[in-house]
Amino acid sequence: MFMPGRRLGMTLRTLSALVLVPVLAVPALALEDTGKPVPGERLPVPETGSISVAFVLSSGADVIDFAGPWEVFQDVSVPGRGKTAADTRPFRLFTVAESREPIRASAGLQIVPDFAFSEAPQPQVIVIPAQGSTPAMLQWIRKASAGADLTLSVCTGAFVLAETGLLDGKSATTHHESLNRFAREFPKLDVQRGVRYVEGPRVATAAGLTSGIDLALRVVERYFGREVADKTARFMEHESDAWSARRGYWDADGGDRAADGGVATSPAPALRGLDPVRLASGVEIQGQESLEIERGGYRYRFATGADRETFVGDPERYEIQLRGACAFMAEHGAPPGSGDPDRFLVHRGRIYIFASENCRDSFKADPERYLPK
Repeated sequence: MFMPGRRLGMTLRTLSALVLVPVLAVPALALEDTGKPVPGERLPVPETGSISVAFVLSSGADVIDFAGPWEVFQDVSVPGRGKTAADTRPFRLFTVAESREPIRASAGLQIVPDFAFSEAPQPQVIVIPAQGSTPAMLQWIRKASAGADLTLSVCTGAFVLAETGLLDGKSATTHHESLNRFAREFPKLDVQRGVRYVEGPRVATAAGLTSGIDLALRVVERYFGREVADKTARFMEHESDAWSARRGYWDADGGDRAADGGVATSPAPALRGLDPVRLASGVEIQGQESLEIERGGYRYRFATGADRETFVGDPERYEIQLRGACAFMAEHGAPPGSGDPDRFLVHRGRIYIFASENCRDSFKADPERYLPK
């Protein structure tokens, strides 16, 4: 088994039986009007006026991650609320970025942000889609979240939210292909698997892509109740009930703490790798914890002492290649640790790990295109 040093395990022979993290039970309790956080805790609703929602954007932001929740909030109608027609449409939406210069979201969609971070008004809700981060972005999110009712991420926007430190000691989720990397890079989190979203009193994370719609509908319910959220979902022709509380996970602001102040988490599954002696034949044999070597940020585990010595004699022949590079990024480099150790491919006796299934499939179809010349 390959064990990434200081982060996640990797083995050099595929585990014959990989132990997966069990899906945790999902609490589904009704709204309660108490002083303690409970699943579905209501958010404060102003009698009149708007609830401002800020969508934090940068180059490459995934469109559905912010467009889905945007559609939810813009479609909410609360008849009889306030004194004006505008009061019945409670959410006021705006985009915010490092500057007001146009940015290109995924697939080239051009957006002109409404505000720069330096001039944006205080929002009640903050939405963070999948994208890269900058120091200015992280600083603004930290500051704005202090005055917001709820800060939420969609898909791998959870990585941005985690970078701010706002998820430390809390439960969270992200896109299913990034769960293992999420757990490795942010060990202070309790990563939840098999849920559409994780919500708490002040922060929430959606699993990926369309799950952002589900989390946004839950936010509507927490402000205005089930009937308004149901009505919004029907208007959108959103037939799934994946936004209901039973499909999410409620984190009462922290989850179970370990004795040292961290979070008690389930171990992430290890990389299903191959022993260097058997790379060509692909025989699957479990490695031994007592036979480990750490090299280049990874921990290699071997089935026998002879296998270990084979690696020691020629480590470059057998060690991990590309170190997490997505296949189409291999020629230009990739962020360290961007690959998932469970997503690997053996080519000509060497082991490659990838950031997504698309990356692995692209490499498999034409490996020579991505190998160093």
